[in-house]
Amino acid sequence: KKNKDFEIDLDICLIFAPIKSHRMSISIQKATELGIARLIPCITQNTNQTKINIRNLNMNIIESAEQSERLSIPILDEITEMNDLLDNFPSDRGLVFCNEINKDLPMMHASLIKNINKYKKWAIIIGPEGGFTKEEENKISALSSTISVSLGKRILRSDTATTAAIFLLQSL
Repeated sequence: KKNKDFEIDLDICLIFAPIKSHRMSISIQKATELGIARLIPCITQNTNQTKINIRNLNMNIIESAEQSERLSIPILDEITEMNDLLDNFPSDRGLVFCNEINKDLPMMHASLIKNINKYKKWAIIIGPEGGFTKEEENKISALSSTISVSLGKRILRSDTATTAAIFLLQSL
């Protein structure tokens, strides 16, 4: 029996630095439940977890898709280096940079409401424990499609930042 129609998910990628296994599982679960289309693990200078178990994460993705009654499963890319990712980042995809370094940035909602119609495809980049280095911040910010945003006054754990950022982007 057909329970519901297949829905096309929004084209939102999550670029994340691998973190401790338990926290990474939470991030992947929430991103999947919220409808992310693609997950891109990315090694940054402060990444302290350089190996991930792709098989376990894929199992986690499937369980989360089932839990949320999602009919599609996000793609999980192989791990990539930050420089490779940024050097090849498509200019037609808006990049939401959750930047905890710059304290003068506008809140994510205010920034995106002005830019939401610029792009049909989006990506959110979340840093590792300890955040991005200044060099990485500069390289990410230099991309023409980057929208640097704040998630608030507090420094959030990566899994919390992931959930908040995806929800805020989807709400617009």
